[in-house]
Amino acid sequence: MHESGKIKEIENKINNAYSNIAGIVVLKDGKTQYENYFNECTADSRIHIYSVSKSIISILIGIAMDKGYIKSIDQKVLGFFPGLHG
Repeated sequence: MHESGKIKEIENKINNAYSNIAGIVVLKDGKTQYENYFNECTADSRIHIYSVSKSIISILIGIAMDKGYIKSIDQKVLGFFPGLHG
């Protein structure tokens, strides 16, 4: 199946079976490769993301720890903002 056919197949599946998907944006090397919105949503729609933010923050903290930017989960957040006093 051609790439555009696969994309249409995914879009049809989302439109028919996944009313909780607002949109998909795919970036590669800083450039948008694909962007589409579903279920009456647009790029400007505001949606509730519930606990998705916690999951993303957890992933980012793990990456930062792996790269040595964060030494421990016990570090104080204010330590990352030297201009603030706590």
